[in-house]
Amino acid sequence: MDRYFFNISSGSRTMQDERGYLAANRPDAIAYAKTVAREIAMESKKPVFIEMLDADGRLVAHIEHRSQPRRMRTPSR
Repeated sequence: MDRYFFNISSGSRTMQDERGYLAANRPDAIAYAKTVAREIAMESKKPVFIEMLDADGRLVAHIEHRSQPRRMRTPSR
């Protein structure tokens, strides 16, 4: 198991991950980060950016998720 850290930015807020997340491998950690980004974007309605770092502080992935734009409604006639 490897430890990964997720520094999250959304709007003007940035949160530094000090505990980390244990994952079996890098693809599992990236999948988890994508889920976290999607959930935060859905709640905040703002884009979310995650810098995923390994235990040595090296950048492993940069994940971005934007909330879905609202669909335009066509006026009924």
